[in-house]
Amino acid sequence: MTSETKITIGPEDILAVEIECCKCGTFISRPLGEFRLTSRTCPNCGVDWIHLNQEFGELERLVLSLRMFAAKNSSKNGMPFQVKFEIASQNRNTP
Repeated sequence: MTSETKITIGPEDILAVEIECCKCGTFISRPLGEFRLTSRTCPNCGVDWIHLNQEFGELERLVLSLRMFAAKNSSKNGMPFQVKFEIASQNRNTP
């Protein structure tokens, strides 16, 4: 017999967005409801992220979408379905 655990989360379960600097490992964490990217550099080592304007724009659009779906998922006047995301379990087999 095989057993599998499936983990799903709704947009309302996402509490914050975290950005980690690949150079120094410092991370910035912002609550989803207050997410704004005001700096385009690492606050610790100063590495420049300004060239990632398109990626930051996509991240901001993703956060706005997550906020909207979280509000609709928890609203009585929301959508006629629930949005959920499946996430990898910690026990997953990696090649």
